[in-house]
Amino acid sequence: MTEEKWIVYPLRLEILTPVIINSGKTFDYGEIVIDDEDNAKQINLIKAARFFSPCLLNQMVQEVSKRGSSYSESRVFPFLKRLMSEHPEIVETNLDFLSFARTRFQESPGMEISKITVDRLTGRPYIPGSSLKGAIRTALLEAMRIEKKIGNPDYSTRGRNLSRNFEAGLFSDEFRFKVQDDPFRDIKVSDFILEKDSGRLFIGEASYSPTTIYSEMTDASVLHESKTVVAHGTISISSRIRETGIHYFDDMKMLLAKTSRFYIDAFKGGTKTKCDKNGVTDHWTQVGLLLEAVTNNGGYPLRVGHYSGIENMTLNVEQNLEFNRRIHNPKINTEGANTLHMIERKYLAGFCALFLEDEK
Repeated sequence: MTEEKWIVYPLRLEILTPVIINSGKTFDYGEIVIDDEDNAKQINLIKAARFFSPCLLNQMVQEVSKRGSSYSESRVFPFLKRLMSEHPEIVETNLDFLSFARTRFQESPGMEISKITVDRLTGRPYIPGSSLKGAIRTALLEAMRIEKKIGNPDYSTRGRNLSRNFEAGLFSDEFRFKVQDDPFRDIKVSDFILEKDSGRLFIGEASYSPTTIYSEMTDASVLHESKTVVAHGTISISSRIRETGIHYFDDMKMLLAKTSRFYIDAFKGGTKTKCDKNGVTDHWTQVGLLLEAVTNNGGYPLRVGHYSGIENMTLNVEQNLEFNRRIHNPKINTEGANTLHMIERKYLAGFCALFLEDEK
């Protein structure tokens, strides 16, 4: 038996448009304060609470219960702003608001704002490896489906296709999907942590009628005239993957090329159509120029994160729920890459590009 070896490929991730990977937590009332210079700060409420009088604590409870007082009408926020200048140790980090989110926050500081994933040691935001692997998996499975000329299962007649897990048919002819046949178990993707100078957080609005949410999001190249926003991580591939018989899984350049082809096609197809239909063609053009630039420089575009339409799922096909009971929605994912969620009504969410660095 051949000894298993892992090849580690260091990669650079350039974040082109803001990425949102929610942590499942939201900001508490009073946790975000805007100072006299119009800078937003995240404060530690536990440290701040020891300076609260019983009267002020009662006032805070009243404001929280209303959830509708404007920033200018609040009695709590002027106190917190003064407290920040007198006791800077209560400030945890700087925050930046994008325009629509800032206006909304000042109108209603009690609104729900989601937090994104940040590294516990550095405090810098990162793109989880699971999210990137989900994006890669989606693209490669679709490439396999096309190459094997496998269409949606035929539900018009009772037979083999009706009782077959569709994804299993991509890897083997077995009746049921087997974990040992899944080449993705031999691919590991690390978290990609933003560089120190790229580690600023923004709070912005993500909207696609009729849905609007407010969340932290990563910094992005599109928010600056010249700055490149960069994260670093690795993709590791086991030598065992060659036994799957899927020829391009052990070739990192081919794997990345197949991945980017899926996202570029989705962008040029469905995303352009949706932009034209909704009268935001200029936004499609702007992102298109970014994708063209990174491709010309050896990058591999992809799309990740919440409101990008890409989840940790696989194919837009009818799966057999008898064998895959955890799948709640049988039609999943390959149509998702062309969603039209807009950040601040200007930028399409979640576009990035991977660049292959020196092999270890």
